[in-house]
Amino acid sequence: MTATLQQLVERNDLGLIRRWLDDHPPHEIADALARLDGVAAGVPFRLLDKDRALAVFEELEPVDQRSILMGLRDLTFHDLVEGMDPDDRARMLTEAPAKVARVGLLLGTMLALVGLVVGAVVVGGQIALIVGISLIVICAWAATVGATMPLLAKRLRIDPAVVSAPMVTTLVDATGLIIYFAVAHTVLSL
Repeated sequence: MTATLQQLVERNDLGLIRRWLDDHPPHEIADALARLDGVAAGVPFRLLDKDRALAVFEELEPVDQRSILMGLRDLTFHDLVEGMDPDDRARMLTEAPAKVARVGLLLGTMLALVGLVVGAVVVGGQIALIVGISLIVICAWAATVGATMPLLAKRLRIDPAVVSAPMVTTLVDATGLIIYFAVAHTVLSL
């Protein structure tokens, strides 16, 4: 027997909820969400990617749309999310630092390629290598700090908007210099 979405939500099994969502078309998901209260419907709705969430949302009756939106703002939903395992929470909110770090690595790699080419022409291979490696590490670090600082601020009950920009900029700039000098020290064998 196949479990219903309600049973999966009650078990709080995010992996099975995600599989259930992947296996069902938007109109069936909308029907299942309509049977849940707004808070309980918030978890599976938040697991949907943006395009699929929009398709499901359009299938919902206006009263069910409002219920889900209100449920996502409800303190019970936030308490439910706060009580989750951090990995499950990160998966659900799609703000996993590892995912963000991969994006930072990709950006850093693209910038490093430009830095390597320009650096090799202008200042030589060793310095270009230092710049390239530093760019990769700093971009991954900056992306990770940028994603986790608001979560940390929220955990400390500080407004993330007030803390994020100055803290992230200061932290990334200061540690970026340390990373650059550490890479230079290693590459130049100082």
